[in-house]
Amino acid sequence: MPPLGRVRTYSAVMDETDEAVWGRVLEGDASSFVLIWDRHRDRVFAHVLRRGASRHDAEDVAAMAFLELWRGGPTCVRHPKRV
Repeated sequence: MPPLGRVRTYSAVMDETDEAVWGRVLEGDASSFVLIWDRHRDRVFAHVLRRGASRHDAEDVAAMAFLELWRGGPTCVRHPKRV
């Protein structure tokens, strides 16, 4: 979180890496989790849809995946960066 009195602009937040945003999530910043959701929900939904799920089921699975991510927080496995 920024120091008191300092506000992050939308463009500054959007330019941050997922790693930086996830670091704030691990500190309990729910608004940073919303940013992760906004960045990745469509990709997760599309992946589940391609696997043969109905639109309704794909929405449910994507939401459940992010719920588990939020609940798991610090216990989530970090994968090495892809090259």
